[in-house]
Amino acid sequence: MSFFKKLLRWVLATLLLVYFAAAVVMLTVRFWVIPRIDEWRPAIEHHLSSDLGMQVKIGSLAAGWAGLSPTLTVQDLTMRDEQDADLLRVPHAFASVSWQSLMNWDLRLQRLEINGIDLSVSRDAQGALSVAGIKIESHPNSKIKFDADTPLVHWLLSQGKVQVSDAIIRWSDAQRNAPEFVLTKVDFALNNGLFTHRFLMNAKLPDNVGNRFELIVQTNHLFNQIASKNKREAEIYAEIQDLEPLALAPWLDVPAVKGRFAARTWIDVADGKLGQTIFELSGNKPGFLMPDDTSGSLTGFDATKFDLRMTGLLSDFLPQSNSDYLLIGQSGQPIKTTVSFNDLNIESSFFEPSKLALGSVKSTLQLFRSSDAIDYLKIDSLQIDQTDLQLNLAGSWKASSQDHLGMIDLKASFPKLSAQSLHQYLTPVIDIETRHWLRDALTKGQFEQLTFTMNGGLSQVPFNQPDQTGVFDIQGRFQDLSIDYGPPQAKELGWPPLIEATGRIALNKLALSLDIDSATLLGTKGERVYAKSIQAKIPDLMLKPVLSISTQTEGQAEDYLGVLRHTPLNAAIGDIFDKLGATGLWKVPLELEIDLDKPDETKAKGQIVFAGSSVNFGEDLPKLENIQGTLDFSNAVFRANNIAARFLGGDIVIDGAVGEPGGKIIIEGNAIVDGMREYANLPALSVLKGRTKYRAQIAQNNKEGVDVSLTTSLEGLAVALPAPLGKGATDKAPLTFRWSSQKQKNDYRHSIYFSLGDLINGRLERAAGFRGKSYFSQAVIAMGTQAELPSKGMKVDLALGPIEWSDWSDLIDRVSADKKSKSGVTNIPIFPPIDRFSLKSPRLVFDELVFSDLTVSGSQPDIGQWQVLLRSEETEGSFSWQLASGALAGRVRAKFSKLELGAPSTSAEVPPKIQNMNESQWSDIPAIDLIIDDFKLYGSRLGSLYLRGDNIQRGQSWNIESLEIKNPFAKLNAKGQWRLKGGNRGIHLDADLAISDLGKLSELMGHVDRVRDGKGTIKAQINWINFPWVFSYEGMNGKATIDLEKGVFEHVNSRSARLLELLSLQSLQRILSFNFSPGNAFKDGYPWNEISGSFEIEEGVASTSNLVVASPVATISMVGSSDLNHKTWNMDADVKPRFDMSGTAVATGFVVNPIVGVSALVTQFLLRNPIERAMTVKYQVRGPWDDPTLEPIEAPKAAPPEGSLFSNGGN
Repeated sequence: MSFFKKLLRWVLATLLLVYFAAAVVMLTVRFWVIPRIDEWRPAIEHHLSSDLGMQVKIGSLAAGWAGLSPTLTVQDLTMRDEQDADLLRVPHAFASVSWQSLMNWDLRLQRLEINGIDLSVSRDAQGALSVAGIKIESHPNSKIKFDADTPLVHWLLSQGKVQVSDAIIRWSDAQRNAPEFVLTKVDFALNNGLFTHRFLMNAKLPDNVGNRFELIVQTNHLFNQIASKNKREAEIYAEIQDLEPLALAPWLDVPAVKGRFAARTWIDVADGKLGQTIFELSGNKPGFLMPDDTSGSLTGFDATKFDLRMTGLLSDFLPQSNSDYLLIGQSGQPIKTTVSFNDLNIESSFFEPSKLALGSVKSTLQLFRSSDAIDYLKIDSLQIDQTDLQLNLAGSWKASSQDHLGMIDLKASFPKLSAQSLHQYLTPVIDIETRHWLRDALTKGQFEQLTFTMNGGLSQVPFNQPDQTGVFDIQGRFQDLSIDYGPPQAKELGWPPLIEATGRIALNKLALSLDIDSATLLGTKGERVYAKSIQAKIPDLMLKPVLSISTQTEGQAEDYLGVLRHTPLNAAIGDIFDKLGATGLWKVPLELEIDLDKPDETKAKGQIVFAGSSVNFGEDLPKLENIQGTLDFSNAVFRANNIAARFLGGDIVIDGAVGEPGGKIIIEGNAIVDGMREYANLPALSVLKGRTKYRAQIAQNNKEGVDVSLTTSLEGLAVALPAPLGKGATDKAPLTFRWSSQKQKNDYRHSIYFSLGDLINGRLERAAGFRGKSYFSQAVIAMGTQAELPSKGMKVDLALGPIEWSDWSDLIDRVSADKKSKSGVTNIPIFPPIDRFSLKSPRLVFDELVFSDLTVSGSQPDIGQWQVLLRSEETEGSFSWQLASGALAGRVRAKFSKLELGAPSTSAEVPPKIQNMNESQWSDIPAIDLIIDDFKLYGSRLGSLYLRGDNIQRGQSWNIESLEIKNPFAKLNAKGQWRLKGGNRGIHLDADLAISDLGKLSELMGHVDRVRDGKGTIKAQINWINFPWVFSYEGMNGKATIDLEKGVFEHVNSRSARLLELLSLQSLQRILSFNFSPGNAFKDGYPWNEISGSFEIEEGVASTSNLVVASPVATISMVGSSDLNHKTWNMDADVKPRFDMSGTAVATGFVVNPIVGVSALVTQFLLRNPIERAMTVKYQVRGPWDDPTLEPIEAPKAAPPEGSLFSNGGN
């Protein structure tokens, strides 16, 4: 009992002692230390600077008391290095000391607060780390410990509450030469309570790197501490927001990942190790590149949104799991993963095009790991949904010693797959040629209800090699599929694509099979041919890429031709389909075999079944109608099996084959003129009547060309042509026609020969490589001689008998008027331009023009320069012109030594005839320079002629610049216009005629004994409508003046002398009462001193009011008109006798009676003018020119004396 009392007394004394000691300490601290704390600041700065080896400055120190706990406040603490750079700056710090410090004999803080700390952490070029300038020693061989026995950890966990607010942490890395990395708004909080420990840290990342980072570590177990070695547990949560990984590249080695990400993770700590983990990652517009170790290329991924969630042990997440801090799980525990993408695109050389758009992708996976690698992958589901593709897939992959890439087992369904994308999805398993063919062939459509199975070694996919086992199988249907199975290649034509195809697809390994229920063959211009029961197969897309197609087709013939025109088959047969036209329904069974590696070696086989359809060989050629039969074809070989048809109204039969050695087609039938006329109502066919049989043969020759021949006797055909070409229906005239084409290098030489008995023959040739404006490069047509092909151009050589142009002109007009085919299409010229021609005839009659022993020849010494020689008994000369672009360039120059136009008139009553010319033939008359040395017109020699004129106003008129006709006795100069078109067509001339000897001029022109001597001028303005189309004076208008002197009209043949004699003699008879015979009064002609006057010509009637004929006998004044067309007079004449000593009246009087002569002499001398006026007599002149009627005006009624030459009212 006393022991316990003593013990209690000792304990109480001890406690009392402790109490008072503590009170002394508290009082000492409270009243002595705290008030003087700032006085010790310099000593504290010196002590810290010495210990840390750097300059330490404290702005102020303040101590206080809070309850039973002392407090310390520090302001503006800085630590600087030798360069006076801040290493640590603490604007404000506050600490509250716990009384547990006395019991634990260690500093225990009830609360620690640090605000606005600015801390620098750095790594130098050698890799040494420094924190606030204090180097951290590196111990490479020692392990970093982070548990409750670590002094720093133990001390931190022993404090009450530690809080750092609004801190800045700076990271400088001289080893990477990187810019400073700054964490701002760093908050750090450690709350150690009786039941929990909670660590919280968050920080603001640089703006270009991300947003905020947060870390939470928490344990809820009573009295337990985080990171204890014992079986204690904790949770770790970390989150980072809006991180851009590429922005960290200056400070960290990060993969090439684009986009901005948010990530968070939950990690359970068990047994002091990091164990079960949940990791979530979300990305906005993510993208990254993944290297391919086998090819050395990169595979890129990008999407608009990305989400990932992984659940498992953290050790299975990491490449290296051998760590004391990681919990290692049992084998077979999976990493459960879900991943989703929005608008996922994969950029990789595995695909072509390299960018594969997958759209929305969602997948649930399980990854199983053994040792350090994933060795098993289970795909619970993979769903892809985008416009072109819908996919549901499940399967697995596992590592295997049988295949270095592992074993794959997949099953998938494709509710929808775009046909255009198939080649891209198959890129990894097919070669580039096959991929390109699929890309070009499948141009439209959609696969539906596809199933996909793949099983076997991944490196052997698609298992198409002979020694490979595995399954690669696609089955399904398709709708609206377009298959361009034989597209054009470079300069090679392609085959018509199949469109709107419906059927089934099977791809077993790489054996492709298409069973097409129905489809349409599409031509390049929209032609459509219906096809059904189509089988398309390729044994192996890679090993044997040979496409075979068999089908039954049916459609309109014109659609077939449109489809076939742009195929290799057309090219193989010389583009025949380009020239063909057809109507009606065709049925064509067709088989194709296309080697995809050699598409130009395609094989085609089929048959065209005709049932009443029509075919024509060009728009300008007649049709084969009502065709019945079959035409077999195999590649370029066509075989006709007695095909019956109608051609130009006649029945024909076609049999034979072309395209094979020795092949030929035989055509036999009837040519019916009525059928020809029904097709083309050509005027030229009017000369033919009846029908005739013919035989034609088309055969291949040994020059890779074709020979065509046609023969007929023309028996049964009447030809209404002038000799020698005309024939009767029963006559025979063998016609032969041969066409031959021969290959020369890369082109063909074409030649034609034709003959009609011995009458006419010709040759035409198209040289290989010829690219002229006409089809044939050389041609010759000959009559009366053998045709010899010229070296260039066309030659016409005609040796004919007498030619009556009137027999041929109507036919030529009709034939030349029809220049187009029935279709109205004008083709390129068949014949080349004429280079030479010759024409010989003993007699050519052209209306009134006659050429005897005529020879005409023409040639082109130079291109476009023509020279023509013409020779006959009537003329001889030449003319030349220049052509440019098919038209005249410059003037036509002609020179004739002699030219005679028009035969002399055989009757004085009939005017020369002029051809009724077609004005269209003269609208393009060229500019002309014409010289004729000896010109004779209608039998009258005129002398030399020079004419120069131009076509003006676009063929409306022809300008006569100069017209000159001259001879030794006269000269005519004229100019004017020849109007070529319209109702006012005709000629207008201003002419001046100067005559030096009228009598000689008359004789030169062939009018002998009409006039003698005489000279003067005639001026005229003539407007002759319709001349020379119509020779009629009715179209003549104009005016003329005449001024002639000193001549004599010969009475023998002169109409003028006859009229003037009648006027003069009748006047004298009325004046004189003597009985004499004046028959010999004008035996030497009718002399005149002057003829003058003017004329107005209207509608072929010449009118005058002042025509005067002054002669020694009388002065005759005439007023009135003369009808030039009908050759009649309508004149009034005043006859005034002349009385002078040299007059004829005196002479005549002396001859008859000397007394009368003396009387006349006296009368003339004494009473000349009064008597002349008194003796003037007036007459009316009427009737024809050759037999005029003279009626005196107010004539005496006395009868003429007996023996007079003239009776009353006579001539």
